Amino acid sequence: MVLLFHGMHKPAGIQFTWPNVLNCEGVYGQEINKFYEADLAENNTIIPFARMLSGALDYTPTTMKNSTKGNHKVNYLFPSSQGTRCHQLALLTLFEAPIAVWCDNPMSYRLYPECLEYMKTIPTTWDETVGVSGKIGQHVVVARRKGSDWFMAAVGSWTPQSQVVPLDFLGEGQGDGKWQLEFFRDGVNAHRDSKDYKKCSVVVTSKDRLRLNFAPGGGWTGRFTQVMDKATPAPKAIAGDHSLVDLNFSSYYAQWREPNRNEPPVTKKDGTVVMPAVGVLRIPVSAQDAKARFQGNLSLESETVSSATESNATLQVQVIGDGKVLWDSPVLKAGASSIDCSIDLSGVKLAEIFFDRNPPLSEPEKGRRARDARREGRDGMRVVWKNAGWTVEER
Repeated sequence: MVLLFHGMHKPAGIQFTWPNVLNCEGVYGQEINKFYEADLAENNTIIPFARMLSGALDYTPTTMKNSTKGNHKVNYLFPSSQGTRCHQLALLTLFEAPIAVWCDNPMSYRLYPECLEYMKTIPTTWDETVGVSGKIGQHVVVARRKGSDWFMAAVGSWTPQSQVVPLDFLGEGQGDGKWQLEFFRDGVNAHRDSKDYKKCSVVVTSKDRLRLNFAPGGGWTGRFTQVMDKATPAPKAIAGDHSLVDLNFSSYYAQWREPNRNEPPVTKKDGTVVMPAVGVLRIPVSAQDAKARFQGNLSLESETVSSATESNATLQVQVIGDGKVLWDSPVLKAGASSIDCSIDLSGVKLAEIFFDRNPPLSEPEKGRRARDARREGRDGMRVVWKNAGWTVEER
């Protein structure tokens, strides 16, 4: 029999006598949000330095109902967390809890399958723990190892901040010393919609340094897995001009829940490429031994404006080359002037162009938009590319 004591004071060595006692509450935990206002975002940056020194705790993290400092309300029946979605996800790794009690209901987790699938991969016991960075009351970054995999989690107080952390805890590992990092970070709108997050994947080594950007009450969490096999050499770059029109658009993925949202971009007779205003476009540049540059004219258009949300919708574009950010666009608004972009892709094997809705649509709005799209066969917001493509010049 194993025990979890909830509603109990912090442990004081009880596990040495009875190792089957796995968790004790004894913490200013999440259920406080049901009863009265308290600054839990800052409190969560203190717990690893204080309460957690005495042993495992029962905090009950991972609610999918998240709120900012300004819009958080005490609610006994439908409580929400303080801080961002990524702050909540990070607590599973940050706080030691051999029995991890998730506080939300099953339906809430099913609404966010990306979050749920990641949460299911997080162990509850660890082989090694490393304090990466931290300052009491401001932020804390902890890395934990289970087997050959590393997990890292970070949370911040209500002060927005940016921290650069080393990855030397990874060591050389096996294979060619590379690690695949899958992580969740605060979205561009997390300061006003705490549920906003972005899932990313990059390849890193132990010599790299990672920049963590926290929204107010923000967080970051990720998993490092070893790349065991040597990377397959990318095909040699094909010199010359390559148009976006010629790209195989089967590599474009729209990030909508509804199947009909996976619609491909459309190429018009004048060479203009029009695509849904959400998703990621992958371009196999294969320019690791060559000079290359992507350029084009970018704008946002609206075919149908059917709500206040749609008419105020904006978009931000980010270009990533082999996992590193190469360019962030200014915020685009439908009907505004187009912008020109010119991005150096020299040495890049794979370029990814991310389209991020700003503000993100609410779940009811997504459902309404899906019904409208099925009825009308179209979506209101479109990304328009003119004269877009990339040029490869052999070194």
